[in-house]
Amino acid sequence: MPRPPRDQGLRAHLAGPEQGTLGARVRAARLVPYQAVIGPREAADDQVALRLRDGRLLDAQPAAEVLHRIGMMIDARSTDLIDRMPALRGE
Repeated sequence: MPRPPRDQGLRAHLAGPEQGTLGARVRAARLVPYQAVIGPREAADDQVALRLRDGRLLDAQPAAEVLHRIGMMIDARSTDLIDRMPALRGE
């Protein structure tokens, strides 16, 4: 089980169904670099589907790998989006 994002020094905000439809929650957070979409399928497989700031939705990836990659990008002060990183594109 991966460490929670906040334990890794990442900021995280949970927007559950009580805060509106998925579309409304996505629109409300449209300026954040990464939105983690975790539905029943992703939760069952300990995966995360990332939605990027430009609206693209990436395939589900293991949660630990996604958190690790985002942490590496922050440490490197990279402005690239995560889909440009080879390990998450399947290269």
